[in-house]
Amino acid sequence: AAFYAASAPLMAGFFSVLPRAAGWWSHPGHMSMFIYLLHPLLITNPYVMRAVFERLSALSGREVNVWSPADDGAVVSAVLPASLAVCALLSTPPVRR
Repeated sequence: AAFYAASAPLMAGFFSVLPRAAGWWSHPGHMSMFIYLLHPLLITNPYVMRAVFERLSALSGREVNVWSPADDGAVVSAVLPASLAVCALLSTPPVRR
């Protein structure tokens, strides 16, 4: 019961810092539900997984798979831009149709 009593002012504080006016972040925030719902179709797709593992293996110079993940600095640094590109792709208008 104490948890619920403490969470009410925390929720009010969170809602008080939400912006009231629309900005450049409004559209990506609105599209985040599409990203959330559609990303499993990409990450569990066997064709996508094979292509990703082949690319990661080529970048790291050794075989990369689920049981032997890529831990090379260059390979790991390539994951963030790729993830952002997938998020941008999944939030585009053609994906919504």
